[in-house]
Amino acid sequence: MIETINMLLLKKFERPALPDGSVEFINQWLMTRENYQRLQHECDKIWLHQIEDERYDAERAFKILGMRLLGICQQESVRPML
Repeated sequence: MIETINMLLLKKFERPALPDGSVEFINQWLMTRENYQRLQHECDKIWLHQIEDERYDAERAFKILGMRLLGICQQESVRPML
């Protein structure tokens, strides 16, 4: 699930939203067990809401989650290493 979201979001947003090298940073960010689990937890919550309420807009929720992911990765990729 996360790999699919990652692929779709990167293809849709990588050019205008991400500086050079960010795509690799996002992949590295997702390789961290804690980050991967956080994202998986958020995806699970979206699906649970969809199951509980058929009117819930899961597509919009995934878009928002994807934009949050890109924002976090963008901030962390430009943060100077200490």
